[in-house]
Amino acid sequence: MTKIAYSESESGKVVRTAVVPANRSEEPRFGPLDSTIIVVILLCFLVCVAGLIYYPLTH
Repeated sequence: MTKIAYSESESGKVVRTAVVPANRSEEPRFGPLDSTIIVVILLCFLVCVAGLIYYPLTH
């Protein structure tokens, strides 16, 4: 993630912008609970897709 830094000239007529890297501590981090929830959701999705593929083949 990046941030935009602004700087003005002394006369105040010119504004310069620069893209700078953001502080890494501001980035979201996934904990063990978040990872578990993501895995469970992905497994449920895969089971549903497998059921949609398997069921028509057997009936």
